[in-house]
Amino acid sequence: MVNQLLLAGGIAVIALGLSAPVMVSSRGPKAEDPPRRVAPSASTTDGGLGPRRAEPAGEAGYLGVVVARRSAELSARFDGTLEALDVHVGDAVKGGTPIARLDERSIARDLAMAEAARRAAEAEHDRSVIEVEDASERRARLHRIPELVAREQITAAESQEKVAAARLRASAAELAGKRERADQLREMRRDTYIVAPFDGTIAAQYVESGATVSRGTPIVRVISPASLVIRFAVPEGQAAGIAVGRKVMVHVASAELTVDGAIDRIVPEIDAALRMVVVEARLAADERTPTIPAGAIARVQFPADPAQHGRGRSVDPPVSAGGVSTGHERPIH
Repeated sequence: MVNQLLLAGGIAVIALGLSAPVMVSSRGPKAEDPPRRVAPSASTTDGGLGPRRAEPAGEAGYLGVVVARRSAELSARFDGTLEALDVHVGDAVKGGTPIARLDERSIARDLAMAEAARRAAEAEHDRSVIEVEDASERRARLHRIPELVAREQITAAESQEKVAAARLRASAAELAGKRERADQLREMRRDTYIVAPFDGTIAAQYVESGATVSRGTPIVRVISPASLVIRFAVPEGQAAGIAVGRKVMVHVASAELTVDGAIDRIVPEIDAALRMVVVEARLAADERTPTIPAGAIARVQFPADPAQHGRGRSVDPPVSAGGVSTGHERPIH
């Protein structure tokens, strides 16, 4: 909830700052000035994907931020030295591909020692198994001829069998510990290779090759361009026409792109302080989408939708007497 409040507050501040220049007086033009008309804007094309409705003068839309729903900071799982870093910011990576490697020499030495200790424990365990078998057979033989041996011999054989069984249990426990240690070191050796968890792009690099890193130290950040969404805030009074699935147009000025999208999520709570509703719209799959940088400011508009006629209130800004948008909602008649 705190993240949503901060996001709504940031978007609202940006929206107020950028939309202030387009606010006009509702008292109309001065008497000595002839009324001005805003000429309709011509349709434009975007990347050869067909005509798009140009933004009418003064139609500000809603400001939002492009974010990646799927992202991950890859970090070291234990203390060590970063021996190699094979990627840089902007590189595309495939899921499961190693992108960095920690120095594994000390782990390799520890693993060799652990393997030797495991083999010794296995030999001791095998010897304990033989001792138990011999003690059990000797006790069984003495029990078959109780009239020919003293009772003390039978009792001693039973005790020897119990001692051998105890040694066997101890050797089994020690062997399990040695095997666990060897497995742990093998896993650590595998963890010296840091792999990409999914197909994505390197968005940030925090360290260089040769740096000493601690457990949990971030090395790089990976984002999935396929998970980009636009997150924006809508005033409470204009939220009636917002619904999951409604089409939007997203203009990213920094990338000089306008792409289609659709509302995917709507936060079910209204920010109590700013009276805003936070909305997420997924961007349409497009070969240009990966070029949009996460964190970019974008403008969201709702194209005219005849199907919405008569179903509520429109979120398209109305036109004032001077032909300029006032940014307020208007009812659909």
